[in-house]
Amino acid sequence: MSNNSSSRKYLGSPTFPLKNVAILTGATTVLDFSKRATASEKYAPFNTFTITNDSTENISVAVNQNENNTIFIPAGVIKSFDKKSYPAVYSFAVTNLGSGTISADEITIEVQKEVIDGETIISSVANKILGVGRGFV
Repeated sequence: MSNNSSSRKYLGSPTFPLKNVAILTGATTVLDFSKRATASEKYAPFNTFTITNDSTENISVAVNQNENNTIFIPAGVIKSFDKKSYPAVYSFAVTNLGSGTISADEITIEVQKEVIDGETIISSVANKILGVGRGFV
């Protein structure tokens, strides 16, 4: 007999934080989970993340190091994103847009693989079958 709570651990993940090294003005640093030998590897790609900018400088964050997926994060701001915005995340390129150096550990990006519940799966399948959102219903 399967235990529902034990099977869920494979669908979701704990939260994994990454912190920056010092970032000079105009410089970029990459925070890449695939380059780290940690427990996070087995959960990638991630589908939810929170960026905390505790520095006094504005930053831009390119999700998956893709400049077409860049997020502006002002100094002192926290922003969260879910699987609807970014369904598969592996890495981030953080650029210091300010005029001063960002000290180490002032930027934190926490990633997690969110559990997909049965209702979400059923709703997604029903939408595809019935064409919801495509003008058919």
